[in-house]
Amino acid sequence: MDLLVRGWFVIALAGCAACGRGCGNDPDRPAAVESEGQRFLLCGRIADDGSEETIEAGTTRLVRKGVVVERQGEGDGVARLGVIAGVEEWNEPNRANLQALLAWFTREQAEAVILAGGVGPDRETCLNVLQELAGSGLVIMPLIGASADFQQYRQAVAQARRAHANIVDLTTARLVRWDGVDLVTLPGYHNPFYLHHRRGGCAYQERDVEALAELVAEARQPVMLVAAAPPRGSTAHAIDLARGGVNIGDPALTRMISERRVPFGVFGHVYEAGGRATSDVAGRAPVPEGRWSKSLYLNPGAAEAVPYDLQGGGHSRGMGALIEVGAEGARFRLFKVDAGPAEG
Repeated sequence: MDLLVRGWFVIALAGCAACGRGCGNDPDRPAAVESEGQRFLLCGRIADDGSEETIEAGTTRLVRKGVVVERQGEGDGVARLGVIAGVEEWNEPNRANLQALLAWFTREQAEAVILAGGVGPDRETCLNVLQELAGSGLVIMPLIGASADFQQYRQAVAQARRAHANIVDLTTARLVRWDGVDLVTLPGYHNPFYLHHRRGGCAYQERDVEALAELVAEARQPVMLVAAAPPRGSTAHAIDLARGGVNIGDPALTRMISERRVPFGVFGHVYEAGGRATSDVAGRAPVPEGRWSKSLYLNPGAAEAVPYDLQGGGHSRGMGALIEVGAEGARFRLFKVDAGPAEG
């Protein structure tokens, strides 16, 4: 390499180091890595594709510039967001559950629906789920979790968006400036062991969690973290309590939430802990439905019709939540498909 070419090469490297996330990253082509003998895709990196687009859903107008999406126009300062997770399969019972949840979200004047993982294990399932949700006319914000194949998920998103412009993929949009709250997102799952698709599964590493500090610092409003993986709790009331009474969340998320003082979060995956909310990550302070709290971490449970015995009692054959964020903090309400809104 001659001196002139070498000089330009060094300058280019320096430029990439300076610009960080925006230099040559492609969210459609995450790196393949191997850990403890398991190979998977590392999709939690903040990858700016450098593109710009306008997204419209009814009267809602959003502008995406790379990883940042900003809602346009005036608002009332309160976010009203439907939250679901865990559709997992495409069949008539699950479709009926989605229709019931969407009808409830519409009646409760939700502005958007977050799907925090469990979109489906293959392209066809993901596509059907996204099309069903997007047909509501609400802004639909899906996020890949442990069960989906990354490339098939991205193909399904691209196909669904050709007919439904109201889909905002949270694997690409990593900071969403909504009315009353800024959403910071983390695609994938922290433990590759849980990936349904090994080589094509989507995981993140601790450094990806640490990189979220950059997005949190850019937020202009209180931050809500959106992830399929929950933070690691330490009590029987935590939102990550799995079968056997074990907390299986991500310790790196717990540290990041604490260090960066992230006040709100919605997390999927641990479906047997569905319907739980706490004001602390450890789970020492449960928050009941309808009560405003200055901090709130919520597990909406699984939307699918598969029956779950819930930790602490009760059951679910499909559920979701509505979360509101405003000047008083956040509050939530649950909807169980076979029982209607829970009393609170």
